[in-house]
Amino acid sequence: MSRKKKIKRFKILLMAVVLTLFIGITVYLFPIMKNLSTVEGQVAFKEKVESSGILGMLSLFGLQVA
Repeated sequence: MSRKKKIKRFKILLMAVVLTLFIGITVYLFPIMKNLSTVEGQVAFKEKVESSGILGMLSLFGLQVA
């Protein structure tokens, strides 16, 4: 197999992995985002972030990126 074909296959595989990852993250975060539209969900999320310490800050950062 030529080098160009190997590179092309690698790019297609990488694109499929990244796309699958994005879809998985979206499916995982959708209920959390939907819950944040309610006041109760916002309060619960705030309490969870405050009680989680540094991991809470990282989850806030992840939410902003999403």
